[in-house]
Amino acid sequence: MDILYNYQHYKFRYNIYVIQNKKYLVKKIPILNKKKLLEISEILNILKLIKHYSFLSIYNWKLLDNSIYIISDYKKCSLLSKYIYSNKKISEKNIIHIIYQLLSCLKRLHNENICIGNINIHNILLIDEKYFNIILYNYDYVQIYKDKSFTKINNKIEYCAPEIFNYSYTNKCDIWSVGCILYILLTKSNPFLGFNTLQIINNIQHKKFNIPLERLDINFNILHLLYKSFELDHKKRINANTAVKLNLFKFYC
Repeated sequence: MDILYNYQHYKFRYNIYVIQNKKYLVKKIPILNKKKLLEISEILNILKLIKHYSFLSIYNWKLLDNSIYIISDYKKCSLLSKYIYSNKKISEKNIIHIIYQLLSCLKRLHNENICIGNINIHNILLIDEKYFNIILYNYDYVQIYKDKSFTKINNKIEYCAPEIFNYSYTNKCDIWSVGCILYILLTKSNPFLGFNTLQIINNIQHKKFNIPLERLDINFNILHLLYKSFELDHKKRINANTAVKLNLFKFYC
């Protein structure tokens, strides 16, 4: 395999390789022990079977020199976060399109009992700036839900659902993270920011956020999804299967 280009400076932790004249994204994950190997291999074998237009599909994976190399399909792209914070306004229509793609992808993953666990604005790739087609990537903290709550905090604090801080959560944490992304797309700021970690956690646990005055004209259906995503009780929080059927997305039905 010949390395074509390295994206490390771009905070996109993959390398581009050429394999039989075709480009692929390759990510290296060190394996510390046999238990870790079994866990990751089980997850990757499931992810290999998942095909969705907004999910970075896995072509294959290999174990070499105590590391797993994940080989994914190559797509020319940029980070969605870079686009958002470059002071470019995104229309409500395109915001709805981005969120629908995320929820549709989560519907597919959650139906396979997969929890991403670290969805944030920096793990979304923009592959088309004209139509705002996106891809969810990063398999670092993917877990399989087996009638047992997860316990590890894997995401950036400001994207974490409140139940995560009780070290007992399910794949509903992904929906909360989508709510954070929706808020950021609308306002270019995170809903639960604070002066320190404790204040951020407190804001999340008490659902302390405000809609800026300049965005009070937001589509009611968008606000409806936002509040449904930020339901403190994860058992009452909307799931991906229900979310994609909301009036907000009737164009896609």
